[in-house]
Amino acid sequence: MEEKKLVWVSARVFIFITLTLALFSSCVPNRKITYLQYKDELSQLKTIPIDTIIREYVTGPYEYRLQADDQVMIMISSSTPDEYNPYSLADNNMTGSNISNMGASSLMGYRIGPTGYLNLPIIGSLKASGMTLYELQDTITVLARKDLEEPSTRVNLINFRYTIIGEVNGIGTKQTSDYNLSMLQAMSGGPEEYGDLSRIKVIRKINDKSYVFYVNLLDENFLASEFYYVHPNDVIVVSPMKRRLLMQNVPQTLGFVASTLSLVLTLFTLITVNK
Repeated sequence: MEEKKLVWVSARVFIFITLTLALFSSCVPNRKITYLQYKDELSQLKTIPIDTIIREYVTGPYEYRLQADDQVMIMISSSTPDEYNPYSLADNNMTGSNISNMGASSLMGYRIGPTGYLNLPIIGSLKASGMTLYELQDTITVLARKDLEEPSTRVNLINFRYTIIGEVNGIGTKQTSDYNLSMLQAMSGGPEEYGDLSRIKVIRKINDKSYVFYVNLLDENFLASEFYYVHPNDVIVVSPMKRRLLMQNVPQTLGFVASTLSLVLTLFTLITVNK
């Protein structure tokens, strides 16, 4: 009777160990995958009032400054008839005659040269690097007043691309027309199961230098970060959690442990019964 009892206890211990290993090896805590956490708020969700402003953050304005190799589309509108509009005669793209082709961004626009200058019809050479889009618009409008009546300028950045790679859904290079794209929006595909949101690497090229920094999307204070917005040509790298390698090998490890425990238990049972 004692031998049977001992075998039963051993079997229960084996089952307990196996289930425990399976449980803890497959779980990723909520605090590792929940965006914009505030202190221990996750444990107090049921006590947080609904339809009430809890906190306020000041997100700084996004002011991307143009640099060499940026490609911009420039459209100048005016009440001046086309036959008297020197811009229309020089380049239909600038006055909107090809506006139906705006989707073909690779075929349109003006590229800022390596020294930071734009070469525009009629206007000529214009220093553009270091300007915001709005500053460039205003500058071109002022210069166009010499030749046009009540000109209005619109400048769009054509080559607003960013790349996202690593432990994330939807990797690749993406193009957007949203100049106020945030890191959170760029991550809209979501990380993979073991993507580390606490240390996302960003590589940002400004002129002839590349800068590397990390952002923490798990912390609500990121809403007030100077790195809140994506810049053109950013490379966003989502690294794996430290436990990823272990998790990938869990099935093999768990199978080995289970087989070993099963063999030990079987031998122990045979020895006990034979006694």
